[in-house]
Amino acid sequence: MKFFSRLFLYVSGALLVGVIAAVVLLDQHYVQALQQEEYARTQGIQQLVQQQIIEHSDRQQRLMQWQDKFGYRLSLLPLADLSLSQAKKQQLLQQGSYVRARSGWVVDDVTVFYFFPQCHCVLVAEKMYHNALAHQHYGNGLVLMVFLVLGLFVFLYVRNNQGYVRRLSAVYQAYGSGDFRQRVDERMPHPYDELAQRFNDMAERIETLMNEHQLMVNGVSHDLKTPLARLRFALDMTRECRSVADYQRQVQQMDQCLDDLTELLDDWLLLAKLNGQAYPVTLAQCALAPMVEQVSERLSPLTPSVQLTLKLDDSEAFVDASLFNRILENLISNGFKFARSQLRIALQANNQGFVLTVEDDGPGVPDADKTRILQPFVRLDDSRSSQGGGLGLAIVVNLLEKHGFDLQVLDSELGGVKFVVQGMAHGRYPST
Repeated sequence: MKFFSRLFLYVSGALLVGVIAAVVLLDQHYVQALQQEEYARTQGIQQLVQQQIIEHSDRQQRLMQWQDKFGYRLSLLPLADLSLSQAKKQQLLQQGSYVRARSGWVVDDVTVFYFFPQCHCVLVAEKMYHNALAHQHYGNGLVLMVFLVLGLFVFLYVRNNQGYVRRLSAVYQAYGSGDFRQRVDERMPHPYDELAQRFNDMAERIETLMNEHQLMVNGVSHDLKTPLARLRFALDMTRECRSVADYQRQVQQMDQCLDDLTELLDDWLLLAKLNGQAYPVTLAQCALAPMVEQVSERLSPLTPSVQLTLKLDDSEAFVDASLFNRILENLISNGFKFARSQLRIALQANNQGFVLTVEDDGPGVPDADKTRILQPFVRLDDSRSSQGGGLGLAIVVNLLEKHGFDLQVLDSELGGVKFVVQGMAHGRYPST
């Protein structure tokens, strides 16, 4: 709609400019042509008046008889009675004649003045019948000039828009040929700026999905090898078993490998679903403290050597209960996995929503890697990330984004790492 409104304004402006230019350029030439034409036509009348009327006692009556024949309104007036400026009167005295011509949209005003010294009077010949042919030429020239200006505008406007279309087409073609780094310069007028922005957003999204896909494929293919190799080794070891106890031990290791493999595939499938365009999120107002306490009590017995400290306030927020439970499981299990002896979990309500912190006394994370550990399949070289497939925190980040919550990775006073979840009471979807 903005495009057509602007085009209408441009065309209207071009039409107005064309009319003004035509009037300015044609009017002067038209007036000059009228002056020359009328001067030539009234020469005979001037000579006739000078010879037969100037000396006649009844001048005006004779002029009335002639004006219908010549097509001019004729009158003899004293020089002082003329409605001319002093400069025009002076020109009339010097040259003996003066032609006043004014053009208009509908009629022309043409008057010829002749000065007679013998009576110190002026013959005023005002044209009564206008030249239809001159009007036709003037109209044709006016229309032609308007269309020329309008056509020039349309040509320049279309050519300018073709330039923007060519720029967009060139980027589209290069992108379609496989150069996914191509982006469109958004400094273009509407609606091309919107097309450029939409294309850049799409290209960024596609590039992100392709990078995530490649990263996930590489990570899964790498992480699948470890449990599969352990499973193969345990299977081979069953052939060497000498007792039922040895056989049961190998079967138990095989079962653990299958559990690790199942967990990895579940995390991979969940992350793939979360990266899709639409993932169902059903929000409802939930009390967060019972959820944190329930997950902590379920995971705590799995690591009895780690002391768990809970400090929970009454906080409520609009969350998807199942997805938020997954967030808590990943964060708390990550804390238990890397904590040496202490794990501290705190939930605090504030004016805007809540703050959830999970901190441990583990090896910690260098500042340069605090962002990297939130990416899929990223594991650092130290003991902080030597375990697992590297998907847990990536899933947490994705689920928090779908709730409209934020995650920060900070240093803990205990010596390890501190994960801080900040969420608003209504999340990103207060109406849900």
